Amino acid sequence: MPADAPYALWSRLATLLRDAARLAGVPGTCWPVRGRAARLCRMLAAQVAPDEALCADVMGAASACVETFPVVQDLLLSALELAPDPARLLLPMLRFCRQAHDAGHHDTVVVALLELLDIDGFTGDVPAAWLVSVCSVDGEADYWLRRLVRRWVELLGARHDGIRAVVRDRADVWFPTRRFRLDVLRAMHASEPTAAGWVALASRRDEMNGGPLGLSFGERHAVVVATLREALLRVLPAATHAALEGWLTALSQC
Repeated sequence: MPADAPYALWSRLATLLRDAARLAGVPGTCWPVRGRAARLCRMLAAQVAPDEALCADVMGAASACVETFPVVQDLLLSALELAPDPARLLLPMLRFCRQAHDAGHHDTVVVALLELLDIDGFTGDVPAAWLVSVCSVDGEADYWLRRLVRRWVELLGARHDGIRAVVRDRADVWFPTRRFRLDVLRAMHASEPTAAGWVALASRRDEMNGGPLGLSFGERHAVVVATLREALLRVLPAATHAALEGWLTALSQC
């Protein structure tokens, strides 16, 4: 094998990756073709050495197809794989999120924020409006929104106003399904108390030591009691209702 064979192979793979990125970013290309090109980028990105120029090409392709979030997701994952220093993608990806938000592609904002959570230096300092707007997503994007919120709370907590807005909006849909670890559920409920949150905690009371009354609700005692009373108006198993009644009695004495 010639001494330069590995470099020649890398060069061919890099050229193929760059061509795939360009195809994914061609305006007017149907999204299934863009999707295949983006998946090819993701596969090739794992085979070539990190490269700033290739990373920039892939980010450019993502910006050109901001309206198709599954394509964007593969391209952003490729860019992170290609970046010699992923932390340097922090500002470009924040700009990309703003572009997607301003264009009304809120499902794309969801997947971009999810990838941002894996970048060192991301602190969650984004406009609450970005997260408020993503409440409009549905279908497959709702799955990625749930993953975003879960991962955000695990890494950064649930105090961000935008995360609290999503919790308010999705509590009745997400909480009954037990899709969250108990510590994540408790953190979300402490940050944004909801009737659905109370019911979810009551249904998992056997997993808790001391119940939810050990949570820090800050100065929102009235909201906490109001949402607990709302929960008691729902049709619930007797044991769940009894647990909520006990919590309400304890809170009323605070």
